[in-house]
Parts: sequence; structure tokens; C-alpha cells
Amino acid sequence: MSQLQEEKQLANDMGKRYKLALENAKKPPRTAGALSSSRTDSSSQEHKQQDRQVMSKIATLMGKSSFPCPADVDLSSPHSLRELCLSLLETLGDRMTQLRHQRGANRHIAMRWGAAAVVVVAATAVIASTITIFAAAIS
Repeated sequence: MSQLQEEKQLANDMGKRYKLALENAKKPPRTAGALSSSRTDSSSQEHKQQDRQVMSKIATLMGKSSFPCPADVDLSSPHSLRELCLSLLETLGDRMTQLRHQRGANRHIAMRWGAAAVVVVAATAVIASTITIFAAAIS
């Protein structure tokens, strides 16, 4: 019973997060924010190009994700990155809880399957002995 209550609470929490993420998804994501201006050496252009590529890759992965992700993530903002990290960790925790419950359910099904197999084997033995007795009685 407590497992069902925990699963219900988990589903409600995930529903609330997905609703919030859907509401936030109406805003277009910002992927190319202000890059670090402290780079003044000769490799500054190379670093900026690498930063743009990484930000582009992250934005692409966020677009393909199946978890609630804030749509207004500014990849150059520490606050936005913290929100993204928190969202990912919450989703990971939820998925781990779901997996733990699924494993418990699988164990329960396996035990029931094993018990059913024992009953089938016992029933087969009873039927075989009954057939033997019946065959002996006929002959």
C-alpha cells in the first residue's frame, strides 16, 4: 500500500514538473549568450568557437530530451545552469524510484511464476499417477 502511495505521489510530482516545463516551453530557448569576456589572448576566437559549438550541442540535446527542461535556459548564466541541473537530478531521482518499483514488481511476478510452476509440476505428477492407476485398473 505504501508503495502505491509513493508511486502516486511520484506521478503527481512528475505531472506538476511537466506542466511547469510545458508552461516554460512557450518561451524560445536562448543558446548563444554572452561568452566570457576575460579571454583576450590569441586563442580567444578558438575558445569562443568551441563555446558556441558546445552551447549548440547542449541546446540540440535539450530539444531532443524527454524530461522536463526549462525552456528559457541561458547557457551562459550560472543560475539557469543550476535550474537545468536541478531538473535533471530530480528527473534522475524519479526514474531511479520508478526502476526500483519495477524491479520489486518483477521479483513479485517471478515468485508467483515460480509458485505456479510448482503447482503445474505437482498437478502433472498427480495426473500421471492417476492415469497409471486407471490403466492398471483397466487391464
